[in-house]
Amino acid sequence: MIDKLKKHFKLFIFLLLLLVPVSASVGTPRIFVNGYFVDSDADPVIEDGRTLVPVRIISEKLGYKVDWEESTKTVIISNESKNIKFTIGRNTYTDNEIEIPSDVGAKIINNRTMVPIRIIAEAFTQNVIWDNTNRVVVIGEGYQDQARSTCTFEASKVTSVIYGDTIEIDRGKGVEKLRFILVDSPETKDPRKQVEYYGKEASKFTTKWLEGRTIYLEKDVSETDKYGRLLRYVWLVKPGTDNPTEEEIASFMFNSYLLRDGYAVVAQFPPDIKYVEIFKTFEAYARNNNFGLYGVPISVGNELTEAPKEDPQAEALTEEDKKEEENNNILKNTPKKNNSKELAYKYANGRIIGNKNSMKYHMPYGRDYKKVYLKNAVFFDTEEEAIKAGYVRAKK
Repeated sequence: MIDKLKKHFKLFIFLLLLLVPVSASVGTPRIFVNGYFVDSDADPVIEDGRTLVPVRIISEKLGYKVDWEESTKTVIISNESKNIKFTIGRNTYTDNEIEIPSDVGAKIINNRTMVPIRIIAEAFTQNVIWDNTNRVVVIGEGYQDQARSTCTFEASKVTSVIYGDTIEIDRGKGVEKLRFILVDSPETKDPRKQVEYYGKEASKFTTKWLEGRTIYLEKDVSETDKYGRLLRYVWLVKPGTDNPTEEEIASFMFNSYLLRDGYAVVAQFPPDIKYVEIFKTFEAYARNNNFGLYGVPISVGNELTEAPKEDPQAEALTEEDKKEEENNNILKNTPKKNNSKELAYKYANGRIIGNKNSMKYHMPYGRDYKKVYLKNAVFFDTEEEAIKAGYVRAKK
């Protein structure tokens, strides 16, 4: 009798669990502000049903001034017409000197001042949305309403991160390896190689954004690469349709963040080149601003404000002419004397370096990238250019 009761009780618990809604994604909430995901060293937290966010990064992303009064432990957020004050430990705030009660007040968590995001958004007439499926706090404009999306990209759970451009996923068919299309980030775990420059940072970036979360997978042409890894574009949230706009690619596709923030370079392997042209603009943006592996460490979520501009007079030049002119311009800025030992990377501005002696080209994170002498160097913007010029990629 007791055994039967135990069996019935276990069945009851199992059926009860089936009725409990489970979020499609786990992890701390992500923040989306006016067209882009942003991040800081302090994640949003949820208390009593209210989302608290790091005040400085949110307010400054929205263009507001932030001040701190140490004597009263008060944070002040303002623009030309509005002045909002939060005092730590009080469940009130002031809006243009009018005190208003709030369910949750400002707090200091892990040495960061956190405030209720809805209060800021509504005070400054900003749209605020909570996407529970993807656990995203949305402030401002530019986010795709997931309920209205007709996109059919396959949902999948990220189980682990291998490299910045390679992950393991579970889409209901067991754990599978997946390689991001059109991007190449430095490697960190290949036992045959040294850890490549900026590899740890790229892996950390992808881990922070993807591990344990639900993502959406877009196929190009090929199902897998020669190693059996799935080939996909990875989306943080679904775009409006299966034919995303350039704005949606910049806002929602993770591949674009890797390139724009300098954690990867464009890598072309036809026929999977659907987005190669817009990806080149993301790569150029990171290179021109010295982001990531191009020179200057950055935080995640850099916005693409303007595509790189080309010289109109350059249109009449052939590709060979353009390349020769670029290299000549670089050489003009190099030392005129005793430059036989000058290293090329100092003048490459993050571009690919070809070695005219070995006919090999070196990526910015490669082991020998900083070993090529300037007198032996030729510079390329893409791997495609290097290959067309007869160069082969260095193995390390």
